[in-house]
Amino acid sequence: MSDREDSQNLSVHSYGSGGRSPTFGSSSSSSSSDSEHPATSPQKKPVDASTCAPSSSAAQVVSVAQSGDEGFIQLDDRLLQEQPSYMQKPQVHELRNLMPDGYQLTYRAMWKSIIPLHAGTSIGIHYHSIKDLGEFSIHPFKVLFLETYGIMPGQLAPNGHRLLGSFINVCRFLRIPLSLRLFDYMFDVRPRSKETLGFVVVSSHQGRAFLCGLPPSNKKWKDKYVCVKFPPVAFPFAQNVWGKRMKRQVKPAEADDLVAWEATLRAEDASTRGLYHVGKWSVYPGRETDPEPEIVLPGVIPEAIPIRQARGSKAPATTNAGPSRPAKKKKEKDTFEFDNLMGETGHTSQAGQQVQPNEEGEPEEETAGESLQRKRRKTEEVNQPSHQGPSPPTLARGQSCLVGRIGEEYFARLVKSMDEEKARMEAMMVECRKEAQAARVKAEKIEAKCTEHCLVYRELYAKHDGLLKAAKEADAQAQAKIQQLEAENTRAIEENQRLGDENARSAEEIARLGDELAKEQSERAAVAAAWATQAPEEFAAKALPDRETAIRFFQGLYKYEVSAGIVNEIGTYGFESGQYSERKALYGILQQRIQGFQPKALSLPELHSEAPEPPFPGI
Repeated sequence: MSDREDSQNLSVHSYGSGGRSPTFGSSSSSSSSDSEHPATSPQKKPVDASTCAPSSSAAQVVSVAQSGDEGFIQLDDRLLQEQPSYMQKPQVHELRNLMPDGYQLTYRAMWKSIIPLHAGTSIGIHYHSIKDLGEFSIHPFKVLFLETYGIMPGQLAPNGHRLLGSFINVCRFLRIPLSLRLFDYMFDVRPRSKETLGFVVVSSHQGRAFLCGLPPSNKKWKDKYVCVKFPPVAFPFAQNVWGKRMKRQVKPAEADDLVAWEATLRAEDASTRGLYHVGKWSVYPGRETDPEPEIVLPGVIPEAIPIRQARGSKAPATTNAGPSRPAKKKKEKDTFEFDNLMGETGHTSQAGQQVQPNEEGEPEEETAGESLQRKRRKTEEVNQPSHQGPSPPTLARGQSCLVGRIGEEYFARLVKSMDEEKARMEAMMVECRKEAQAARVKAEKIEAKCTEHCLVYRELYAKHDGLLKAAKEADAQAQAKIQQLEAENTRAIEENQRLGDENARSAEEIARLGDELAKEQSERAAVAAAWATQAPEEFAAKALPDRETAIRFFQGLYKYEVSAGIVNEIGTYGFESGQYSERKALYGILQQRIQGFQPKALSLPELHSEAPEPPFPGI
């Protein structure tokens, strides 16, 4: 089991020996279990659940408040300050059905954080921590764990609650006392980082895992939480404050008792021949006859190590730890007095053999009396090991007095056992009446809920029937609309086909006209070329009627070398003619204004006497 996130509370029926109870350890359930089973530890009595309540001294024992931050780890709750809750109505209804009488569950969509929910007797708890429980409750050992580490149930990740519940139930099944020392030896407790920053996680210590089947990491449990309000008398915590820091876990040193308990826990589950599965043992109620396990407070180590108890033996263990004490064993056999009485007829229940006459020929009745005396001596030796048996004169007492006294003792003991059995049966009847009354009240509540659900279902059925009729009408209208659209679609397909045929004919016509146009253009080019060659003046007058046409014509001429050269010669002649005319006019004006004008004096070129000649005649 690696770093996995953990979940919360177990159902009360996982811890009680009888029916469910909303409190953490009622006196009736503990008394009934104690009457049926003796305490498994010979030195200590099981700690009652009330010892973990905030008003008791145990709450002071488990207090972890210390000066300074030494031995503590700060919990970063920045991500939790703005973590709203997103719950659906079925989920809230599911959790509300798990609440015992007197407990109130609320949910508001406007909650921004789980931290402010801790006020009075109300706490915040995550949906995944209690959704699989038979009934909501917090075991006293879990209260002890949370108080010791200074955190609230909402700060423990879901798989941590699963491991805690499984640890409690497995220890109960194996008759192992519950102690934080053993829990810290088997598990690691540390703050989480990254996605689960601000929470505390629990994981099995490497090499000591005895649980399996933890669900995989689920990152969506932090945004699903509710508020649970406890009855004032049932609130288990000394302080209802969101922990800003947690106590640093201190691993206990390896000891004989821890090693023995570890070996017992790591033994395979008899039902599955493997590790204990969390899905079963986190909510497993155990056998109804199993007593609540002993809770050992921090710092307390039992005088004796109940090894046989840890291995599941129902008989109290005998240990060598601690000082030796005078033996007060009382070996009682229910059939002892009856065997003595049966000695009169020459039978013993121990040996199962008929009494034979002795060698001296004494009567059979004297032999029976001697057998009774011998058995009495054995009983007295068990009660007092250092005391010797009765003296030989005792054997001479009359057997009638002895048998009468034994009969009186047996009758007195029988009457006493009958009275005790009657008292026990009456107590069981009272407990059964209480359970029957609670079951009847619960059945009435369930019946009321079922009646309410039936009314709601009828309303929903009526609404559903109306919606069904409306849906049928809408379906009929939709079918008619579909048929209309299909008809229109058919017409559109026919129209598209007709237009496609017309487009094909148009394409053929366009191709034909294109061919004719190409043919006409080729013929027109030949005619135009002949016209321009035979009558150039007429061609120039008619083919170039405006400037734009002339420009396009000369642009076409520039595409060919011969015509482009002629156009350049014409342009050069025009340029030189214009330059000559302008320069001649300019120099004439300068000669009139400047006496003795010389172009070189003004850095001007000389004026040629000859005018430019055209490249060919007719220009």
